[in-house]
Amino acid sequence: MNLELTEEQSQLASTFSRLFSKESTSERIRTAELSGYDQSLWRQLVELGAPGIRVAEAHGGAGMSLRSIIVICEQAGHYIAPVPLVECAAAAKLLSDLGSTIAIEWLDKILDGSAIVSFALHPAAYAAHQVVPSGAIADAVIALDGESLVLLLADGSPTEIPDNLGSMPISNWQLTSDAGLILATGQDAVDAYQAVREEWKFLVAAQLKGMCDRALSYAAEYCNEREAFGVKIGTFQGLSHPLAECASAVAGIDMLLQYSLWKLEHSHDDATAFPAMAYWWATETTCQTMPWCIQVFGGLGVCEEHDIQLYARRGIALASLLGDRQREAAEIASRYWGGKACVLPATGETAIDFDLGATAQAMRERTQQVFDQLLSSKYDDYRSHSWDGYHPDLYQALAQEKLLFPEWPEEYGGLGASRAELSAIMDTFFENRVTIYPQGTTRVSAEMILKFGSEQLKGEALPSIANGTAIVCFGLTEPAGGSDVFAAKTKAVKQGDKWIINGQKMYTSGANVAKYVLLLTNTDPDLPKHVGKTMFLVPMDLPGVEVHRVNTISGDRTNMTYYADVEVSDEYRLGEVNNAAHVLGYMLSLEQSGGSMGRELIDMANQAAQWALSTSQDGQLAFDNPLTRARLGSALTHYYVGEALALRLVHDEIKGFDIRHHGSICKSFTSEACKKCGAELLNMVGPDALFSATDTLDAIESGWRASLAACIYAGTTQVHRSIIAEKGLGLPRSRPAG
Repeated sequence: MNLELTEEQSQLASTFSRLFSKESTSERIRTAELSGYDQSLWRQLVELGAPGIRVAEAHGGAGMSLRSIIVICEQAGHYIAPVPLVECAAAAKLLSDLGSTIAIEWLDKILDGSAIVSFALHPAAYAAHQVVPSGAIADAVIALDGESLVLLLADGSPTEIPDNLGSMPISNWQLTSDAGLILATGQDAVDAYQAVREEWKFLVAAQLKGMCDRALSYAAEYCNEREAFGVKIGTFQGLSHPLAECASAVAGIDMLLQYSLWKLEHSHDDATAFPAMAYWWATETTCQTMPWCIQVFGGLGVCEEHDIQLYARRGIALASLLGDRQREAAEIASRYWGGKACVLPATGETAIDFDLGATAQAMRERTQQVFDQLLSSKYDDYRSHSWDGYHPDLYQALAQEKLLFPEWPEEYGGLGASRAELSAIMDTFFENRVTIYPQGTTRVSAEMILKFGSEQLKGEALPSIANGTAIVCFGLTEPAGGSDVFAAKTKAVKQGDKWIINGQKMYTSGANVAKYVLLLTNTDPDLPKHVGKTMFLVPMDLPGVEVHRVNTISGDRTNMTYYADVEVSDEYRLGEVNNAAHVLGYMLSLEQSGGSMGRELIDMANQAAQWALSTSQDGQLAFDNPLTRARLGSALTHYYVGEALALRLVHDEIKGFDIRHHGSICKSFTSEACKKCGAELLNMVGPDALFSATDTLDAIESGWRASLAACIYAGTTQVHRSIIAEKGLGLPRSRPAG
């Protein structure tokens, strides 16, 4: 895998960041408000060759990859540079690809700065009179009229730029081929236009990502400066949590852009849907992020004196240039499920690699072979992404194949699998609907035993964990405690070399099948709550331990566990007495390190799409309804954003990056996306999706149920948003310290 910029791409980012920070200042932007155009800055960009980044070297350009111009456009967005970079760069690439005499003549004018060329975002058949980006300052506009690509020339008279939301140099153009120069005709012309239109979507998405990044930075800075009620306003979760949600979505723009480029470069079968996904997600995120950033500033946010309003106005305006973004969401579904063809731009060599590698693929195939051998009809009722999917025979058979904890060394019962190989294995578990819940809690517990357990405990517990005969569940939450685990009241009192435990725990999932419970206890009530706690690994078969079933709406069982005068030897203690904060901190770093909690979403979306393609409503296929396709496109995009964020975690670990909030972004985003989109799909399909045991729609109803729990398990969304706000945005702590 590789998601990092090349040295050349990094230099581009650095060069243009320095230029824009110096030349696209607040004062320069405001000076250019009337025209939306800074001619001096544009001349500097021309001198640096920015419009020709994507132009073939034979035609005087740099011949760089699509990722290279995306890097530059992101910097332009970060500083809302008032220049026609996106339109001119896209038009230059189109003219270079056409290669005709007229095309090269006008390409040369773009490259030497003597002309600005834009293009119409829709064919003339869509609307003969269109708003053209940078049309107010363009010397020519490229338009598609029927099967003819024409170059329409400005009449030479000064253009009055109408007042507009984003203070951009936009204007209306009449698109008629009889008034222009013919650049190309036939299918080649149509294909070339379609390709540059898709490239434009990528460049706008990059600009919007840069704008959102800068707007979030402004908002975070203000949250750290402004005080209300005697505290920094960043401590208010009503502000910090929405900003964290926006930050997650903006990270999704970045990752989806990279994922899309990789899909295109390697000609994946579903690649046609990804330019639309990247554009739709960027516009959707912008329209969520900008109002929240304004909200942070209160009245100051709507005053012209602050720059945040510049970003909000420009961002929302840019996100609206193509028209209703939900049309693009519908387009995603048309391409992905409906088979609609689309000509894609050539990406060049981007250096992006989401592939887990040959060894990971081999491990995936090995795991699938094991499942093919093991998964008989005996286990049909246990094919579930939940604790109810646990079957002891299957669990132990997987242990024999060293697939329960494949990342462990072979001498401990694993395969020594790399992070990429582990990801491939877990994907195969999901694809075969084999639960990973028991492995998840047991894996974390085993790490705790290794780090904090006595030698006696290691010798007893680890072999049985490795061979699949022992599962460990978590006993952390208490009925009145919720996410505040340090409010634990379950007591452990030392008597000689034993401890006597009394109390109860809630949501002890897996307790009914577990051999041990990882139990947080209060060993000194007189000490501050973060100090007087001790962790134990308690055998579930000890006298005084009771397990009571608690049913959930996801159909999965959890438990209430009771501990009445339970005697446990001191050798079962993990870590020092009254120092569970250290032990639990390590545990939470493992449990809350991220991962996708919304994998069911793709099954839900696929089932909903197949329903739409086979169900008639009002005399037409449900799929033919644009609203239906828009909901499907939204769900699909949310899934792929989550997948890209999850792959970023794999990349982080491979590269040795320790960025904790990346895990929180992934976990909170994927679980919330599954909940939100699942509800939309459930509503879209309607009564047909309400039945629990159908063969064709079961994933929708059950997936939405499961999503409610996914937003709570492994840290609630609110906990993760606090982490994102603090670690990702640099906001002050929003929870009491003790």
